[in-house]
Amino acid sequence: MFQKYSMVMDKELTLQILDMNRVPCIKLVDIKNGAFEFPIVGRFHGHHGGTDIAIVQNAEQAREGGYDYFTKLYIMEKEFRVDVNGLSIIKVEAAQPDEVILQEIPIRTEEFGWTWKESSLPEGWDDFVIRALYVTGCTHGTVKIGMTSKGSPLIIDINPLQAHPIETESPPEDFKIGLDVEFMLCHKGNLISASHFLPIQGDVGCDQRQLEGDSSEYPLAEIRTKASLYPSEVYESIQKLLSDANERVPYQDIEFRAGSMPFSGYQCGGHLHFDLPLTLPLLRALDHYLAIPIALVDDTRKSKRRYRTKHGGLGRYRLKPYGFEYISLCSWIVEPELAKAILHLAKIIGHHYHELPHTTELFDPLFQRAYYHGNKLYLRELWRILLPNLKETATFMRYQSEIEPLIDRIQRHEEWAADEDIRKNWGLSVSDQEFSPGAVVRLNKFLRKKYQLDVGSKTSLQMGQTTAFASVGAHPFAFRNQDPLVLSEELRETLHLPSEWTPLVSMQRDRLTLGPVIGILAKRPFGRQETFFQLLSRRGREKQYLVYVFEPQDIDWDRLLVKGTYYLRSEPVTAWLPFPQVVYDRYFLSNAKSDSIHEIRERLRSHQVKFLNPPALFEITGDKWRCHKFLSHYLSDYLPVTVRLEKSEDLFDMLNRFGDIMLKPVGGALGRGIIHMVRTPTGIKWVDAYREKENLWSQEEVQDEIERMMAQSTFIIQQTIERKTYQDSFVELRVCMQKNSQGKWMRTGVVARLTKAGIISRNRDQITRSSVVLEKLYPEESIRKQISNEISQMARKAAHALEEEIGAFGEFALDVTIDQYDRIKIIELNAKADNLFSSIKAYQLRNLAAYRPLNYAARLAGFDPTME
Repeated sequence: MFQKYSMVMDKELTLQILDMNRVPCIKLVDIKNGAFEFPIVGRFHGHHGGTDIAIVQNAEQAREGGYDYFTKLYIMEKEFRVDVNGLSIIKVEAAQPDEVILQEIPIRTEEFGWTWKESSLPEGWDDFVIRALYVTGCTHGTVKIGMTSKGSPLIIDINPLQAHPIETESPPEDFKIGLDVEFMLCHKGNLISASHFLPIQGDVGCDQRQLEGDSSEYPLAEIRTKASLYPSEVYESIQKLLSDANERVPYQDIEFRAGSMPFSGYQCGGHLHFDLPLTLPLLRALDHYLAIPIALVDDTRKSKRRYRTKHGGLGRYRLKPYGFEYISLCSWIVEPELAKAILHLAKIIGHHYHELPHTTELFDPLFQRAYYHGNKLYLRELWRILLPNLKETATFMRYQSEIEPLIDRIQRHEEWAADEDIRKNWGLSVSDQEFSPGAVVRLNKFLRKKYQLDVGSKTSLQMGQTTAFASVGAHPFAFRNQDPLVLSEELRETLHLPSEWTPLVSMQRDRLTLGPVIGILAKRPFGRQETFFQLLSRRGREKQYLVYVFEPQDIDWDRLLVKGTYYLRSEPVTAWLPFPQVVYDRYFLSNAKSDSIHEIRERLRSHQVKFLNPPALFEITGDKWRCHKFLSHYLSDYLPVTVRLEKSEDLFDMLNRFGDIMLKPVGGALGRGIIHMVRTPTGIKWVDAYREKENLWSQEEVQDEIERMMAQSTFIIQQTIERKTYQDSFVELRVCMQKNSQGKWMRTGVVARLTKAGIISRNRDQITRSSVVLEKLYPEESIRKQISNEISQMARKAAHALEEEIGAFGEFALDVTIDQYDRIKIIELNAKADNLFSSIKAYQLRNLAAYRPLNYAARLAGFDPTME
């Protein structure tokens, strides 16, 4: 009978099903998604001999062409046409040019002048074409398969053919069942290779898969029973072999894990060996009557990941001299009752597959999707149809008591506990011994080759000021391309590494160096800075940087450790941590007593700790007079007239000259101590904006106060800048300058600060977007752009000048204003400025302002920072 209404009549659906079953095939393109590149191929439903194929170059062609579906564009080197009947290949033909009609890409059909000649498939391709037809539910069809430029196979198309009778053999009176089932070893949540304890070969051994393919470390344990006519004997063999494995791994803190995927990326199989010839009806029966009930008790979170692996899909098998090996199943030895049920169920299916009905339902696309996506609601409906068929077999009553626990578990919607130690489920006694893997660093193959390290060799590691020695192992999760190394618990404890952090690695001074470790030097309480510290900790963790906050008294100088605080989900965690490789100095002095913090900084530097911003920068920016003199060599046109207050006459000279001046403490910050003085006809107006005090004094009263202040501190005098105003507030702009991951100076952003008092302070200024203010002040775009460019050039010039003076550093802020004559004036340089981006809800800039100092710090520590 011709399979007239087969799934393969819908070409788009066929490609979806093939992809779901991980059969290599042409990939569909969703033009609404955008995650693709033109050109693509536009197609129409139906059979057109390739005449419907169109190369689509852009989105407009895709929209207007009226195509039914789209695929990626492939250039095939060769194409084959393969007739398949059941699980057998009947004929293979290769496309040959005859009177070819040239197209943009070769379309190998008769309509375009190609013929087909008898040929053979490349080695290993038979399985692809047989399984491609199988998962569509067709019993007989033509599979078209192409060879890409890389020599890889891709299924192009499937067409149903007149069904030929499928040869079947009557089941023998009896047959044997054997198995090889895998499990894994878990030590305190970490994968430990089975080959540490078990031989490779033997009844209790290791699966052939190696870490990274060739490391000689075998992560999966495997038990292999002899085949038997009796499922009960196979079950008893499982018990004995698990007991043998338990004796070889006699540790209470190592768990045996089974199920679909004990560790992400490691699928575990439970392969059944049948002493039977494989036929299409038998394979279909196993998929329906064995794979489905196991899927219903498996852990959904893990099973749907395994089902998409090479061994986890429907219809997976290997032909063997004794018969075949059914490899679609996961490691089903989680619980003894269920394992016994599965063995007896397999025996029933082997006896009665030829009489079991309803073995095509799984080829309905909805059921297949439910299987691969773990939709048990749908699968239970299918099981409700299948179970009565099993109960009607002649053998069911014989094995009912053994199978009933599985049926009962399905009815109760209860999954097996895949995260439990299966030894306890099987009643195996566990000793009280504990296992210690020792100090082990597991590096991926790329790093081992880069640093010339072999598996099993010894190496030294540096973390902060701590050195440790460790054995080198293969990386168990290198295929994820995530963390470059894994450290054993003992090694972490030696190096004082948090369990939540996996460091980067570099080779420095012929030693593996872990990091980067970035310590933020600050003073408690952190106040407004704490939110920024939380952000730095989060962003650092994303990039595998250890970022913590500490005070000087948190340093243990004897052990060279720091009692630092890092943040997990905004919650502070305090622990003894490695010495910092780089310090991000955010320590603000509350008074003039700075000798102790200077001593701490120098002591840190004596231990080769680098500073993102070195102390020499603070010596300039923290002294307004020194900073003014420095800037006057490079940016004098942008500075207000400034003198140092050495005697009271200096102040009156400036007051007489300008009539409006600012008196600033040389070491002041945050607007504290700034006095605004204006000469008026009735006296001198004295304004302390920070304290919100205003007086009108005579010259004599001012002189007395000035001389009192001079005895306590040092001051500068500046002319008051007649600043631009916005909404009746004076305007200042804060320019955030930072180095990027390549060590180049970048303007991260600009924020506008507004004040009515004339003096910017942390508690009284209003923060807004600079673009809003500048658009109001300068409606003409060209002028705005000119102002913005001039500010950027000035900031970069200040950065390069500072580096010439003190050496490399990572960030600073430049506070500027614009006077009434549109001249830009520098107010001050700030080495520890708040960038203020969160105040204007510029969260992308806020993140960028966190990434840049972290990446620069990583660079200083000798690590190649990732891009921002």
